[in-house]
Amino acid sequence: MAVSNRIKTIAGTLIAVAIVYLAVLNLVDRVNWEQLDEGIDWVQREDSLLVGSVQDLPRRLGIAPGDILLDINGMRVTNLNEYTRLLESFSEPTRGEVIADYTFRKSDGGEITVPLVLTAESGLQAGDPWLIASAFVFLGIGLFIFLRNGQARGAFHFYLICLIAFC
Repeated sequence: MAVSNRIKTIAGTLIAVAIVYLAVLNLVDRVNWEQLDEGIDWVQREDSLLVGSVQDLPRRLGIAPGDILLDINGMRVTNLNEYTRLLESFSEPTRGEVIADYTFRKSDGGEITVPLVLTAESGLQAGDPWLIASAFVFLGIGLFIFLRNGQARGAFHFYLICLIAFC
């Protein structure tokens, strides 16, 4: 019975170490990842992208909700996948800002081409540090209970719940 508990303790600790290692790799990737943004929220339609909402700068350039995106820098864009791939191709060689020419079909049928500044934004959101800290607190509590009193009834299950909350 003691050998079984020791194996369970060692396995549980190794699993926690492996998951923490993977979490740190993920966190480093998210910190270094940047996404380009031009200040427009898009709505996917059958064969086109529509402007959903617009921040102040694109609005001052004449872009309004309901406008249809035709192309970016002369490359046709008909869905969110094409749009995302195109933005990723802009972000690879540079850091910081990129200027791209967006062509829209207005609601009156006319077309406009507008140069938009694409700014790089971090992959982390404002609330992410608190979520990360609380995940490590959950894991720490679960590990503490499990390693301190692993034979207690429900200690292993409590540890597993904390481990899942960490993930």
